[in-house]
Amino acid sequence: MHVYDFDFSANPSCQPVVDATITRGDTVHWVWDQGTHSTTSAAGQVELWNSGVHSPPFSFDHTFTNLGTFNYYCMINGVDLNGGQVGGMSGSVTVISTNPPAALAVDAYVGVGISGLAGKTYRIEYATRLAPSNWVTLTNIVLPSSHYLFFDPSGPIRSNRFYRAVSPP
Repeated sequence: MHVYDFDFSANPSCQPVVDATITRGDTVHWVWDQGTHSTTSAAGQVELWNSGVHSPPFSFDHTFTNLGTFNYYCMINGVDLNGGQVGGMSGSVTVISTNPPAALAVDAYVGVGISGLAGKTYRIEYATRLAPSNWVTLTNIVLPSSHYLFFDPSGPIRSNRFYRAVSPP
C-alpha cells in the first residue's frame, strides 16, 4: 500500500485510490512515498497495528489473521472516530477467506408415513398413474415401530409418484 499526502492506496499517487482486499494470512506492506504519516488501526477491532509516525524512506508490514474489514488512519491527518470508524486520511483492509464458501445443496425427499404392526413386513409400492395395474414394488421393509416414516431411496422428489404400503399376503 502506498502512503502519500492525504491518502493510502494500492495504486501510486495520482491514480485511483484502491483499498486492499487480501486473504487471511496475507501481509500488507505499506511504503511511504511522501509526507509524514502513520498507518494506525482504528480502536475496537480484532486486528491492531501502529507503524508510528514516519517519513520516506520507510515501510511497515502487518500480517492479517482475522476475517473482516479493518479500518485505519494517519495519526497526523486522520482521526479515530471510535468503534472501528475513522475519518480524514484513512483506508481499509478487507480480509477474505482462502476457502470459497461451500455450495449449499438442498434436496427434498419423498416420505411416506406408515402406521402398522411393529415387526411386520410391508411392501412399499409406487405408481405414476393411479390405476390398479400401475403399482411397482419399490422395496420391502420390516416396520421397526408402529409409526414409521419411510423415505424413497431413489433420491430427490420424483414428479408424479404416488406411494402406498401393502401388507403382503
